[in-house]
Amino acid sequence: MTGSYDAIVIGAGVNGLAAASYLAFAGKRVLVLEARDRPGGLANVACTLYALDPGVVRELKLARRGLRFAVRDAPLVGLRNDGRHVVLARDSYTSARSLAVHSPADAKAWTEFRRERFALARALRPLWWRADSRATRAAAASAQVRRLARLGASAWLDIWFESDAAKSALGFDAHALSPLAAGSALLLVWRTAQEMSGLQGATTLPRASGVIEAFVSTARIAGVETRMASAVSDVLVDGDGAVRGVALLSGDLVSAPLIVSSLSRRSSLSFPSPLAALAFGERAALAKARTGVQAARVTLTLDVAPTISGSGVPRNGRLVVAERLESFAVAHAAARAGRLPEELTMEVTFPAAADPAFAPPGRHLVCALVAPLPQTVEGGWRSNKPLLAAKVVAALTRHIPHLAEHLTGVDVLTPEDVHATYGADDAFGGAVDVARLLADWRARVETPVKGLILCGAAADPVGAVSGRGGRMAAAYVFETEGRR
Repeated sequence: MTGSYDAIVIGAGVNGLAAASYLAFAGKRVLVLEARDRPGGLANVACTLYALDPGVVRELKLARRGLRFAVRDAPLVGLRNDGRHVVLARDSYTSARSLAVHSPADAKAWTEFRRERFALARALRPLWWRADSRATRAAAASAQVRRLARLGASAWLDIWFESDAAKSALGFDAHALSPLAAGSALLLVWRTAQEMSGLQGATTLPRASGVIEAFVSTARIAGVETRMASAVSDVLVDGDGAVRGVALLSGDLVSAPLIVSSLSRRSSLSFPSPLAALAFGERAALAKARTGVQAARVTLTLDVAPTISGSGVPRNGRLVVAERLESFAVAHAAARAGRLPEELTMEVTFPAAADPAFAPPGRHLVCALVAPLPQTVEGGWRSNKPLLAAKVVAALTRHIPHLAEHLTGVDVLTPEDVHATYGADDAFGGAVDVARLLADWRARVETPVKGLILCGAAADPVGAVSGRGGRMAAAYVFETEGRR
C-alpha cells in the first residue's frame, strides 16, 4: 500500500468534495481521487444550477469561499413559434401580464398556482432534504405525496392552465419523466422545493469561476488531500466482503476502510472486486444494458451575440423550446424506443451574456440542455452526434435568425460521453422514477458492499449538481459509527 486513510472519496465533483469536507472537518484523514485533470465533475458542464443544497452552502461556509453566481434568479421563458414568448419571473404581475397575451384565465390563475406549488414544495422538503427517517417517513406517507405520486404533470397543469404557452414552459422542469407518467407532478414539486441564493425555486446561471473553486477551497481548509489524474481501477474488498482500499490505474494501492463514490451506483459496483462480491441477482442486474431516458448538452459558439426574434426576451433567462406539453410526451416515447425525437425539447441559456469569461473575446455561447433523449440510440451516439447538433441548430434558427451563418463551433456532450467521462448514468436529472423520489435516503446511499457508499447524483432523489448527496453520505457515515 502506498498510503493509508480513514476515507477515500472517488471523484472531485461538488458531491465528492462536499462529502470529503464533512468527513475531514469531523477529524478523518480523507483522500479524494479524481480521474480527470481538474476538479468539478458535472459542475463544469452544467449550464444552470438549481439544486445546490442550502445546508451544504451554510455548513461549509461556501459564500465565504467565493460562491457567487452570474445570474441569481433567471426568469423562465417559453419560446413560441409565433414570437409571442411567455416570461415567467418572480414578479407575479410581470408573469400574469405575459400570460394574458395567450389566456386571461391563465393570467388570473398564475398567482394562486405559484402560491400553492411553493407551499406544497416547502411542506415536502423533509422528504428530500433531511437525513431524518421519522421526518421523511411522515412526509412520504402524507396524502399530498400519495396524490402527487399518482398524478402526471400534464393532468396537474391542466387543472390550472388552458394555454400551451403556460404548460409547455412549466413542463420542462419535469423533463426526466413523461408529463403523462404517474409521479411527474411530484417531480415538478421537487424542482420547486429547491433553493438557490436564498430564493425558493430559483435557477441560477453560474460564473465561469466561483462555484467549483468554493468547494475546492473548503476541502483544502478542511485538510482534504486531493489527487488529480488518479483514476481508480478497482475497489479492493477483503475476504469478509468489506472494502480495504483502492487500486489505481497507475498501479498504486491506497488503503482505507471507507470508500465514498461519486460515480453512479452501476459504475461503483462494477469495479472487479465489488462485482465479484455481489450476489448473483445483483450481478445480473448490473450486466443488463443501460437503458432509459437521459439528456445531452449542446453548446454552440457564435461570432455575434445571439438575439431572440419576437417579443422581448431577457438575455439572462432560461429559454424553453417546446411548443406543447405533449411535445415532451412524444419525445419520451421516441427516447424510450432508442430514437432521436423528431421535435427536440430543450432549455437554452446564453452563458457568455451572463459572464463574458465563459467565451473567448469576440465569441458568444448558446448552451442547450436537450431532453429527453435516449440513453442508447439506434446507430450509436458517435454517428448521431452530428445529427443531434444539426437538429438543435435547425430548432433554434426559428428563434435566433441567421444562427447557422454565425456558427463557429459545436460541442456535443451525449449521455454516453457523460457516462464515459464522469461515471454518471443519471446526470442532468435523468433516470428518475416515483420509487426513487419516495425512497428513504439510506436506500440511495447504501450499497451491498460493506464500507462502500454513494455520494454522487445517485444519492439524490433527482440527479443534479447539489452537494446534498455528499452531505447525506457523511450523515450516513456518522450515524453508522454512532451505532457501533
